[in-house]
Amino acid sequence: MVSMNQKAKVTKYLVIAMVTLVLFSYINASFNQLRAALHYYKANNLLTQWRESEKINSQGDYILAKETAQKAVELSNNNPLYLDVLADIYQWGLYQKLESDPVNVTKKAMQLYKLSIQNRPSWPVTWANMAVLKWRNGEFDENFKFYLSQADKFGKSQPEVHLLFTELGLAAYQARHPLYTQYKQTIKHRIYNAILSPQSRDKALSLIEKYEQRRIICRWLTKENNGYVLRLAKC
Repeated sequence: MVSMNQKAKVTKYLVIAMVTLVLFSYINASFNQLRAALHYYKANNLLTQWRESEKINSQGDYILAKETAQKAVELSNNNPLYLDVLADIYQWGLYQKLESDPVNVTKKAMQLYKLSIQNRPSWPVTWANMAVLKWRNGEFDENFKFYLSQADKFGKSQPEVHLLFTELGLAAYQARHPLYTQYKQTIKHRIYNAILSPQSRDKALSLIEKYEQRRIICRWLTKENNGYVLRLAKC
């Protein structure tokens, strides 16, 4: 028969084994989260460089950013930050024509944004990026309108949303696209706020130059009766 002392020893070893297993699982999970964060910051730093220079430096840079962001998502597949950064990188690859299968990559990017929005349904930048993805594909459907309305709803003072409406509005106005008529008041309001906000001002002014619409923008801004904004826009 097994003695009480032996039973106690077996129980002790089982408890130690269980505690060790729990600790190991916790340490492993924490280590994976740390690795995911490092991959994310590396990918996001590259993405930030592209935004500042408005171009991807090389094909190698794009592949590195994409693979690094993919590793972050693999290690933490419910983190909206990681999902967004990978989707944004895909968008840049599409925009710079670095993907050989743009249809499939577009689907991947949209799936990532949708997963992200499930975890952060009121984050306006994700909604804005979904609208941009549809816009660049020429898909002005009900989903596009919904994404745009959500970005506007949740991002009243968000610089990224100001810039979305600024570029969309300028492009639509230049092309005489019906979108301009549909969103005219929102576009004008967002352009005003884009110039007013230090976080979006330089990019907004750059877009006005790109689309060669300073004259019409100055006409719109004059109606706001804000001399400061007129000076910022060099009207």
